[in-house]
Amino acid sequence: MNEPTPLQLTIQGSSLKKTRTITFEKQCVRLGRSSKCDIQIPLDEKSSQHLIFEWRKDGRYWVADLGSTNGTSIDGQPLTSGEYYPITTPTVLQLRSIQITCHSI
Repeated sequence: MNEPTPLQLTIQGSSLKKTRTITFEKQCVRLGRSSKCDIQIPLDEKSSQHLIFEWRKDGRYWVADLGSTNGTSIDGQPLTSGEYYPITTPTVLQLRSIQITCHSI
């Protein structure tokens, strides 16, 4: 599989005004508060670039924390900054008060 398959993110949290659902099928997607990110979460507590999703030749998306201040967990386990972890769906990412549920579609 060389072309990415769609990945849907449901982003929710008590500090957000509403739940957001985003679908993408790109090789690389960055998430954070910076305007340079593909997916922006405008909260002070998030790093300017918090996460990266990367499509790999094994037919899956992988995710890595980009050295964020508050860290990230995947299905309850803390991520080591800079290390990539496979997304098996559904996967739940926790960024402090933000929860992101990942689904292949």
